[in-house]
Amino acid sequence: MKTKISYSLLAAAMACGMAQGQTTAFTTPVGYVTMNVAGGGSVASPVPTFIGPSLPREVTFQGLSLGTGTGSTVNFSATPTAPFTVGQFGLNSSLEAKFYAQVTTGPNAGMWSDISSNTTTSITCDDAVAAQFANQTIVIRQHHTLSSLFGSTSATVAFKAAASISTADELSLQNSLTQIPSTFFFSNFDGDEDGFEDGWVTASGNLAADKVISPMDGIRVSRKAAGALAIAQSGAVNPVSLDIPIYQGANVLPVNRAVGDTLRLSPLTASGAAGGRTGSNLLGSGMTGAASISGSDELTVLANGIAVTYFYSTFDGDEDGFADGWVRSNGDPAGGLVIPEGSGLTITRKVATPFTWNIPNEPLEQNPIIGVSN
Repeated sequence: MKTKISYSLLAAAMACGMAQGQTTAFTTPVGYVTMNVAGGGSVASPVPTFIGPSLPREVTFQGLSLGTGTGSTVNFSATPTAPFTVGQFGLNSSLEAKFYAQVTTGPNAGMWSDISSNTTTSITCDDAVAAQFANQTIVIRQHHTLSSLFGSTSATVAFKAAASISTADELSLQNSLTQIPSTFFFSNFDGDEDGFEDGWVTASGNLAADKVISPMDGIRVSRKAAGALAIAQSGAVNPVSLDIPIYQGANVLPVNRAVGDTLRLSPLTASGAAGGRTGSNLLGSGMTGAASISGSDELTVLANGIAVTYFYSTFDGDEDGFADGWVRSNGDPAGGLVIPEGSGLTITRKVATPFTWNIPNEPLEQNPIIGVSN
């Protein structure tokens, strides 16, 4: 289950709110964050950067669900009018869900699931969420895509385009559950001879402009040009928490917040049950700490193309009566590490039991994204 400035207009976004009710509710983009891509790369020696969309797209629908759904079907009232048109929330050309539904109220706030189909009064989700979604306020948003985030023509795409992946910048997404990566690039070649450049394609050249970028998808950019990039991503503040599942292996994730944060030197909270929703931060949600990195889950960021790994140490190396907390792989203190909005990170989970990272709602200052509140 997907349990998935700086930002100068954050306060305005909070003040505006959204229209309530059974019918659709819309928000307009209220600001932007910057996705920074390190330069200094070349075809022979690309420089990697983790980036990701920190802001979701605007709300397409907001309404109260009924308690009559079963399995993966969530129902809504037809009064005064049916809220949807048949097929409104269909799949893209790769059979990926273009939209997702998220709970915004009740004990399951933050839980979300992709939508596979819909009728005029119901949605069918990828997961059996009817019980958790029942009688709660639900919002529906469209997922980001490669085109919506980065543009669709050579004139609007900042990445290095080329006729083949060998010389173009590469964007890789990794499926956390299967651990299988997918790589994309922007092709300025007219392979289908229709008079237009192919645009976003897979490594093998299949069209991919509508490739979905979900709240679980951080992006690893391999930059093959000297210049650094600052890519603006517009959107709206997510006013509710967000659940992100963390599976065994490497989980490449975006920073799903309008404002980044630092790791904090705080006591490790108890790990939760398998897949449980047990806290409002990374450690409290179930990330494993240990006395050494060999027994701990790991958090990795890329600093100017160099991977730097951290873990939560339960060892009292300085004998002050407290656990050392967040440290680098060599044991140096790291509570002040800044993980900015628009960037990404990798969480390496070492045990088979997944956990659900419940990322708290804004404002960030009251609910740190990574650390435990003091």
